[in-house]
Amino acid sequence: MTNRKRPPERAEKITEFFQLLGDTLHFLRLKRGLSIRQLADATHMSREVISRLEKGVHREVRTATLGKLCDFYDLTVREFFSFADEIQKATAEEEQADKD
Repeated sequence: MTNRKRPPERAEKITEFFQLLGDTLHFLRLKRGLSIRQLADATHMSREVISRLEKGVHREVRTATLGKLCDFYDLTVREFFSFADEIQKATAEEEQADKD
């Protein structure tokens, strides 16, 4: 099997996905007034994993990890990603306002 690189557009979309995932997790944590340590303790996850997820640099998100976070926030996966859509729209609007 050969080691093929992803096309740049696909790699960019993957990067955008993980950044959006991280922004959503960060938003939800701050909305609850929690520190990373508090969230880690409550979900039995490591602070490092949560921090890397929020920064968008953790490129492996297991369904169990996403499930733990959704359970903690009392959200379905669909609801979680609807927050992500709202954050993405708000970010785009802020960027457009900055350009104007």
